[in-house]
Amino acid sequence: MLCPSGHATRRRWRAYALGAYAIMVLDSRTATAGSQDVTFGSDVNGPSAAMGTCFGNSGFACVVVPTSLPTAQTTSPCDGTITRFRINGAPSTNSYRLRVVQIAGNTATVVSSSGVVSLAVDGVNTFDASLPINAGDYLGLDFNQSTENFKVRYRQPGTDLLFKNGIPESGSVNATGTDSFLEYLFNVDVACTQTSTTSTPVSTSSTTTLGGGCGVPTPTFTSIRCRVGALRERVRGESGLGSFQAKLAKSLDTASSHATEAESSCAGGDPKKAKKRLQQLKKDLTKYAHRLRGLAARKKLDSALRESFLAAGDAITPDVVSLRGSLQCSPS
Repeated sequence: MLCPSGHATRRRWRAYALGAYAIMVLDSRTATAGSQDVTFGSDVNGPSAAMGTCFGNSGFACVVVPTSLPTAQTTSPCDGTITRFRINGAPSTNSYRLRVVQIAGNTATVVSSSGVVSLAVDGVNTFDASLPINAGDYLGLDFNQSTENFKVRYRQPGTDLLFKNGIPESGSVNATGTDSFLEYLFNVDVACTQTSTTSTPVSTSSTTTLGGGCGVPTPTFTSIRCRVGALRERVRGESGLGSFQAKLAKSLDTASSHATEAESSCAGGDPKKAKKRLQQLKKDLTKYAHRLRGLAARKKLDSALRESFLAAGDAITPDVVSLRGSLQCSPS
């Protein structure tokens, strides 16, 4: 009997491992909402610089909406329900609300809002909630006419939209300003809705393109931001990426920022700038893929793991190209 060559054996085992990993990825993406919550927003336990109140604007119906953070996701990676939220601060007479909003350019529309809460301890305060949220929605911290300064912790830097006159429960409102200095410490847990109930076998390429409910027939800014955000969360949660994890996440952070800036530019009637940002987004994804295709990654990372994350990034690029090619922005 002829024994298979070493190369053939390795290829078969590699294919087997890749297929097994694909099934594992599919299982993790098709879990029911109760299986595991997804956390996004600031790292409320991380170091902070000081405490503040809506950039010092006490006494206003002020809402801060983070749009870009150095090491955290600012949009929901899936459709689902917020089950709890956290604010890091100190007890005071102030009160707060969590706001879930859709952002188009500098305009906010409320999706859902929590009840009024107060901070009972100096540190992380956790509140139960049941608030609907959609993939691509943003979070807002409503200072709710707070009058005491320096009661919610923040760090630097961070990019936010500022709504000094608040955000109404119905209708839309334009931001009164922007800030690129502060990251207020609050986040949420989201129970993602089930994205698939079928058991039909699928190929590795199709499983790695799943984005927690992000997929749509025609690419949009929201779907691309959602898929980039979902991939970033996968990267951050995969310890098997070792020393590559932080660099890959950084490339996706930049990609997420460029996607947000492209949408804002288009909403502001500037298609030229929007297309430029989409081109930069494509380069961000190319840089992400380049790290995974490099010799160091091929030597150090598990091949099935590396190829799964590589395929997930490669699958987003055609949608970016498609959106850029068909982009139409309304005049501001």
